[in-house]
Amino acid sequence: DFDGTRGREIWLAHPDWQPVRRLIEETMAILDWGEIIVAVNLVLEPLIGEPLRRLVFALTASAHRDLIMPVMAGTASADWHRTARAIRELVGFLLACPGGEDNAGVLAEWLHRWQERATPVAEALFAALGAALNEPDLAGDAKAATEEELRRVGADQISSVPAHA
Repeated sequence: DFDGTRGREIWLAHPDWQPVRRLIEETMAILDWGEIIVAVNLVLEPLIGEPLRRLVFALTASAHRDLIMPVMAGTASADWHRTARAIRELVGFLLACPGGEDNAGVLAEWLHRWQERATPVAEALFAALGAALNEPDLAGDAKAATEEELRRVGADQISSVPAHA
């Protein structure tokens, strides 16, 4: 039987996870659906979600000879890649649609705001996980995975756009 008590304890109390938890709780409080899409799909997933699935879950599974976790992580990653393609198309549409001249500035404002919040959280998390897993390259590998995911999801289309003031 699976007992998630330990994971729940870590999520609720371990200091390395509290900034991540706080960030996720903040996104759950966003009222604007467009900002939710940006915060979750253009920031949190590329900076934290996919690097966790791709790197940390694989390392942990390997260390524990877990044959199921890589399959679950791979399936979740494939689902993320499908979502990322759709989000990239949405971003492209919003940037090019007639009458949407202000979209780029709004998207850029949200993107910059959430990246400023999430980047130090992601960097600290992967540094802590690298130390805990005795994987000194994890933080650098996570950063490389993040850059790849940001391109995949289309954040590169708006990252250089000046944000609305």
